[in-house]
Amino acid sequence: MLDGYQKIVNKYLEKHTKGNSSESEKFYWKSDFLSEEDWTRLCAIYVQMTNTQKEEQMIGFVRDPLPMPILANMSFPPPQGWYDRWIEDKKCIIWIDGEKVDKSALNDYKRDDFVMYHASTLFRSGGRIDEYRVDLWTETGFKTFYEPSYDQPVSMDKLLEIETRVFFRVEKEGKNNISLHFAADPINGWMKLDSTIRGYSNTTQTPSTYHPK
Repeated sequence: MLDGYQKIVNKYLEKHTKGNSSESEKFYWKSDFLSEEDWTRLCAIYVQMTNTQKEEQMIGFVRDPLPMPILANMSFPPPQGWYDRWIEDKKCIIWIDGEKVDKSALNDYKRDDFVMYHASTLFRSGGRIDEYRVDLWTETGFKTFYEPSYDQPVSMDKLLEIETRVFFRVEKEGKNNISLHFAADPINGWMKLDSTIRGYSNTTQTPSTYHPK
């Protein structure tokens, strides 16, 4: 599976320069989106890798939210500004407790009625669809959605049900990496993650344009 994974990655990799002792490795990409078939296959293999194997990949995925128990007095409602924007944004598709709903349904809730939220692009289908999906869970809905995975293996369909964030490695020096992650919705676009500072920063650059040709 790892060989098959690398073959797909190579379709998108333009070149890889190792650099000398004073330079970092750099990765140049032909494209900044994956086809639906390649996205699905790569993600299905990636979630089965060990942490060590994941750290070696040039293209990877970040799962969010992860299955987790809802503890007493613990919840993660969306920021009010985001909630208001989702109601108004025609590009936003709303799901509540695993069911697609009309956006007007948000008017029947307050943001703190939800204990967890997750915004995902439709990047899996090529990154060309400007709509994006927002999943919101009430406490009851979140437990129903995720609790079955606590006591048994998570099915692949379940893992792929909500789209994960894709990233492209663009630079590596020792254990330090710089990668570009597509943000939770098309409004924010790409973000740069620099492991040396352990934080995200906004960027207008994409994997295909990050390094000057």
